[in-house]
Amino acid sequence: MKMTTLPEEFQNEHIQYALEVEQALSSLESNLHNSDDPEEIITKMLVAAVTFYDGDWAGIMEADLTMKVWSTLWWYNRKTDGMTPNSFGDLQEGEYLVRWIDALMHGTPMVIHDIEDIAKSSPLEYAFMKQNSVTSIIAVPFWKRPTGFLIVRNPKRYLNRSSLLQMMAFVAVSSVNEKRLMDSTKLKMIPDVIQKDSDIIINVFDELQIITSKGVLTEKDLKSPKINKLIVYLLQHTRRPASPYEIVRDLWPEDDLSKAGMNVKSLVYRCQQMFSLISDYRLIESTGSGYWLSPDLNIITDLGIFEDLWNKAQVTADLQAKGHLLKKAMDLYKHGPMDVYSGEHWFMPTVAHYSLRYAGVINQLLSTLDMANDYVCILEYANIALGAIPGSADAYYWLIYAMNHLGMGEIARNELKAAKHALTENDYDDLLKKLEIQDN
Repeated sequence: MKMTTLPEEFQNEHIQYALEVEQALSSLESNLHNSDDPEEIITKMLVAAVTFYDGDWAGIMEADLTMKVWSTLWWYNRKTDGMTPNSFGDLQEGEYLVRWIDALMHGTPMVIHDIEDIAKSSPLEYAFMKQNSVTSIIAVPFWKRPTGFLIVRNPKRYLNRSSLLQMMAFVAVSSVNEKRLMDSTKLKMIPDVIQKDSDIIINVFDELQIITSKGVLTEKDLKSPKINKLIVYLLQHTRRPASPYEIVRDLWPEDDLSKAGMNVKSLVYRCQQMFSLISDYRLIESTGSGYWLSPDLNIITDLGIFEDLWNKAQVTADLQAKGHLLKKAMDLYKHGPMDVYSGEHWFMPTVAHYSLRYAGVINQLLSTLDMANDYVCILEYANIALGAIPGSADAYYWLIYAMNHLGMGEIARNELKAAKHALTENDYDDLLKKLEIQDN
């Protein structure tokens, strides 16, 4: 095979780029080595990006493809050396950036050397860029919660080399997600659900979270896997109190059952110490026959809300309203009931029930979106479904189906290969038949 030799100037640029990437990463690692503050990490990442590409602004722009809104989550303005003012405006209609949506779907960088080049071919995009003082731009996409681009505005060098920006995007978006998680624990109340002090929300999808009118407790706040487990267990046993013997036998069968009474009492006491920080009520009540969640509390669970959304969707004739209910249910499910307990006999019926219900939500929602020919949303929610249930044949079907309709044939074929490894032989054969029927 004949090897193609790159011109000397390209070789020199590549070598220079590689050296500077190494220097930039080394400097960044040194600056962030002892930092666990997501805000500091995001900011320093943006500073490094705008400096390396010699731009005047860098930012993380999130795309909500369902609402068709693009907004800037975090940015750095080189001129003002900070986040204010934001000199790259939000966009309220996704259709204005058709090329960007296409790049997002295909996972390809967006590079504009000179916006005058798109004045005729993309006039709406050109107008937006002009309005936001853009003369050139380099942006790399990121996908799956959040979805969007890491952007450097008006870069003066290395516009055709995006590998460093892609690495920075991964770190920056991970830090954005970490910050969101930290911010969520600072919630004080949910006004439309919590009306009085006795109202309490207990979330068990993904991880344990307890919300009252006064604050929030998370798994980390409780500082005890045993307390977390006890609360989730008592949520499954609401008809009567559970004795200390039953609790220890079901949750910690390896423990000394003769000490069950003392050990459970200690856990309940420690739990109440933490719960008292956000409520004047008791979370767990002691009775003559055992322990249960206090009947004085109005306990609302995300499991119950999920079930309610499903039931409402079944009796809703309006497709738009039905789709809205099912999307809320999918967003609520996240990765399903707490995975840490999924293999334990006392929790397995809950996991099985909601896994089946979630599969029903997926199919109904994506069928509803299909009726509206909304293949972009089908693609988005099929990806979310695969994140929650990696081996879902239905999710793979809708993902590949949407990609085919969006002209993403090569990516669809790659997903089909992935499905072959992830699914059973029977499920994979059924998937092929289903796709063939749709193609015909």
